[in-house]
Amino acid sequence: MTPPTIRRGSTGEHVRAWQEILNRDGAGLVVDGVFGAATEAATKAWQIAHGLAADAIVGPATWALAMGASKIRAEAAFVGARGVDSLPYSQAGTKAQAEALKASGIDFFVGYLGVINPTRLGYLLDAGLAFMPVTLANRYDGAEAVRQCRSLGLPAGCTVWLDVEGMVAYRTPPAELIATINTWADTVEDADLIPGIYVGAPQPLTGPELSALHVKRYWLGIGRCVDRNGKDAYPTPGWCMHQQWHGQATGMFWRDTGVFVDTNSIQCDHRNRLPTWAVRSE
Repeated sequence: MTPPTIRRGSTGEHVRAWQEILNRDGAGLVVDGVFGAATEAATKAWQIAHGLAADAIVGPATWALAMGASKIRAEAAFVGARGVDSLPYSQAGTKAQAEALKASGIDFFVGYLGVINPTRLGYLLDAGLAFMPVTLANRYDGAEAVRQCRSLGLPAGCTVWLDVEGMVAYRTPPAELIATINTWADTVEDADLIPGIYVGAPQPLTGPELSALHVKRYWLGIGRCVDRNGKDAYPTPGWCMHQQWHGQATGMFWRDTGVFVDTNSIQCDHRNRLPTWAVRSE
């Protein structure tokens, strides 16, 4: 879905996303969501540098070029796909590391919103890896997740994971946590993205409570999923992604890639659903 046309005088999340795109190319703007004189000047300079008419209007052609919308598509994952998630790569990964991950047999990468940038995403996609975004733990601002996805140029139909785990989640009253997750999921779905949830330990929700969430896909973190009563918590739809136990406390370096990761695999859930990911178009 192409964001709306913006120009001088526009305000809001789409202006913020555009300012971040300009800043990745060195504009040095304050990301305040206000399309003022500085953003207008930076927009004209960006359009000239990229061979577009310098009208300072950010319409479909400018968005498509900036976000790579014509070069990235969403598609269903496949059963048995092997993937990794990595905060260190999201922070500072290289083209060589992306290529090494692909050469080692990795099919997809899960990167952290607010950390991974379009350059590192480009390395992954250009290497032939599929990509899915995940929030940092317990970041429940759905509008911010949507904005971050758009600033990366991720297409409609891509699964976005909400990371729910740890003592912050565990100590949140269940009714409050459920309402917060549902608000996040509704916001993401309204943006034509597919809301999913990563459930790590500890977490307080029971199986029925997990099943009733507004999310559409479930990803099981390392180990058992246990609720606040010490019982196994299994969502009725089942898990479509599993994070594997690797016998180490904090993760591991994957083979000879130099990338510190957790590993994951894909399966259908009990409703024959798979997660969806972003891939480079031909």
